[in-house]
This record gives sequence, C-alpha cells and structure tokens, in this order.
Amino acid sequence: SYVVVGLGVITFLYLLFGYGVQILTNMICFAYPMYRSFKALETKEEDDDTQWLTYWVIFAYFNMLEYFVDFILSYFS
Repeated sequence: SYVVVGLGVITFLYLLFGYGVQILTNMICFAYPMYRSFKALETKEEDDDTQWLTYWVIFAYFNMLEYFVDFILSYFS
C-alpha cells in the first residue's frame, strides 16, 4: 500500500510542478480577480471598476499573445 501511495504522491507532484503549473497559475490569475471584480461592481466607486477592467484587458491581451507566440515557436522546435 505504501507503493501505491508513493506513486500517487509522485504523480500528484509531477502534475503540480509539471503540466499542472499552468492550470494552477491560470486559476490564481482568474479566480481571485473574478471575485474582486464582482466585489468592485457592488461598490459605488468607479476607480476600482476601472482597475479591474484594466486587469481583464491586460490578462486577455497576454493570453492571446501567449497563444500566438506558442503557435509560432512550435515551428522552430
């Protein structure tokens, strides 16, 4: 049973620090700002709305940039 648990832990760590890193960072970069954006919409101030709208525009820009750069660089490897 220790072998199965050990393999499970190794698999989890590989996913966490291997391919799972991208999922984890996307969740951090998406979940918290989404929560804060909804909270900002509930306030009457416009400064926080502008701040989080700016965040989402920059986030979308970098996601699109990453997609195209990855597509272009895939031809060179």
